Parts: sequence; C-alpha cells; structure tokens
Amino acid sequence: MWNTLNHLILNVALTFFFVLISLFFFKRFQFRNTLDSWLKKNLLVLILATGAGYWVIHNAITYEGFQFDLSITLIVVAFIYGGISSGFITTLVFASLQTFVFDSTHAYWLIGTYLIVSIVVLYLQNEAPDRFISFPIIFGIALILCLPYVQHVQPNDVTAMTIFLVGNGCAGLLLHSILHQVRWHFTQVRMHRRLALTDTLTGLDNRRRLEETVLRYKSQQTDFSIMIIDVDHFKQVNDTYGHDRGDHILRQISSLLASYCPPTCVLGRFGGEEFMMLLPEHSLPETRRLAEQICEASAKRTYELSATEPLQVTLSIGVSRQTHQPSETHNFLQTIQQADAALYQAKKSGRNCVFHHDPLR
Repeated sequence: MWNTLNHLILNVALTFFFVLISLFFFKRFQFRNTLDSWLKKNLLVLILATGAGYWVIHNAITYEGFQFDLSITLIVVAFIYGGISSGFITTLVFASLQTFVFDSTHAYWLIGTYLIVSIVVLYLQNEAPDRFISFPIIFGIALILCLPYVQHVQPNDVTAMTIFLVGNGCAGLLLHSILHQVRWHFTQVRMHRRLALTDTLTGLDNRRRLEETVLRYKSQQTDFSIMIIDVDHFKQVNDTYGHDRGDHILRQISSLLASYCPPTCVLGRFGGEEFMMLLPEHSLPETRRLAEQICEASAKRTYELSATEPLQVTLSIGVSRQTHQPSETHNFLQTIQQADAALYQAKKSGRNCVFHHDPLR
C-alpha cells in the first residue's frame, strides 16, 4: 500500500512538472493567430504530450496486480486548460503510445475509453464554460466513464475501481487547483499591464506603450512611419466649454482616428490633445495620404459637445519616416523629433493641414 502511495505521489509530482514546462513554453513564446504560429503551438503540444504520456504510461501505478496510470487526468486537463486541439493531440498521442510503444493488452479498450472521454469532455466543456466550477464535475464524469474499462481489466473488483478513482481524482483536483491559481495570476498580470499601457480617457495606447513600440521597432530593425496629430485650438475648447466637454471631443477624435487605423498600425494618445500613429512598413507617401484623409475627414465632421451643440474641429498632422541605421542610437524623443518638427510647420502654416519631414529639405 505504501509503495503504491509513493508511486502515486511521484507520478503526480512529475505530471505537474510536465504541466509547468508546458506553461513555461506557452508563456515564453507568443503565439499569434497565424497558420505558422498554430503549427508551432501544436508541434510543441505534440512534443510535451509525448514526453508526459511516455512517463505516466511507463510508470503505471500497481496495486495488487492492477495497473493504472494518470493518462485520463492529463487528457481532461489538456482539453480544459489547453483547448480542443491540445486535447485531441494529447488523446491521439496517448492512444498511439498504448498501441505501438507499450503494446498494451487492453489497448483497444483504452483507445475507446480515451475517445469517449474526449467527446464527452468537449461537449460538457461547451455547456459549462466556468472552468473552476465545472472541472470537478467534468472530471468526475470522465472518471466514471472509465469504470467499464476497469471492470474489463479487473472484473468485479471494487478495490481496483476505488484505487483508480481515488488516484486519478486526487491527481486531477490537485493539478486543477494549482493550474487555476497560475491562470488567475497570469490573468491579473496581463490585466494590470494592459491598464498600465492604456490611456484611461480614450482607451487608446498611452505614451508608455508608444515608447515601447518605437523602441521595439528600432531593436527589430523595422522601418516605420510616424504621424503626430494635434487638435487645433483645443485650449479654446477647454476654456470656453469646460474640460468635461473637451474630454468628450477627445474621445470622438480618438474614434475617428481608430477608424482610419490600418491593421498593423499602433494608435495612442501622446499627451494632452496630441495623438500618435506608428505605421510599420508604410512608405512616406502612403502615410501622408492617410494623414490627408484623416485631416479632411475631421474638417468635414461635426463633433458633438452635447446632443444639441455641434462643433467643428480641425487637425494638424506631422509625418516622418524612420529607416534603420546600424549606428543609430536615438532615444524615443530623438526618434519622433522629425515628425514633431513637421507638426510645428503644419501649425505654423495655418493649421488644418499635413506636413512631412523631407530629409533633403
């Protein structure tokens, strides 16, 4: 009995070790919604599932001649915490290991059990999306679905069923409680980071996020264009109508700018009544045309101070192009200096216009 308990604890510890490795890799690599990223993610799942599966199956727990492993626990965890693709890859890997590597005597029963559990877990997961509440229920149902297999291996052996349920149940609930806390922690970290990089008034990126993006472009040797947008005579709006209505105008302008933002564009509030667009891989003529469209759209638009008070607002825009220079070590303010100088020229020329920095001028 003590040997079985020690073996179970060792299996749970090393299973958790594999789960931690998975978390590390998924946190380390930022997977995007692209085919290439999807393939890399699933390849990583395949490798991790193969390692974890080989360990838990090779080190099956034995109690009075009855052998069982934690493969069902890992399949349920993979579905609920990794998603559909991770769950099915884990199921396929475990079924293959049972059939071709370990040549299990009851391989067909195991494969059938894996498939039934996978389908039922997937169905129940969609019906009960709250992972913390639903996991014990879904996991319990999955273990009950495994009892016909236990009955096939150890006919009419209540002790074998009890050992199987208790062993997998303890392992699954322990992994679930730890993974839930880890996920909650990372969710809080992402939320606080997002708040730290978001302008609370407009919901756009704030200056810190803009600075990080510029420095990232430069470190990655990415060519990009900069557009600095200034709201003309905004101080008069605040002085005449009050800061609350001025803030309302800024929110409307941010919505206008966002509607003209290309997919790769980074848009943020630079400070006060100034906004900034960062456009990677956009040429200077393309950026200038976009700036002119924005300038024209704002001049034609009627902004609302309130439901009955319209207001015309124009924009001045400065544009520049940043190309990678191997010896360049400019900081953020030096990088945007050319766009800022172009904005100054636009305001000096009567506002409601676009100027771009010409390196030959």
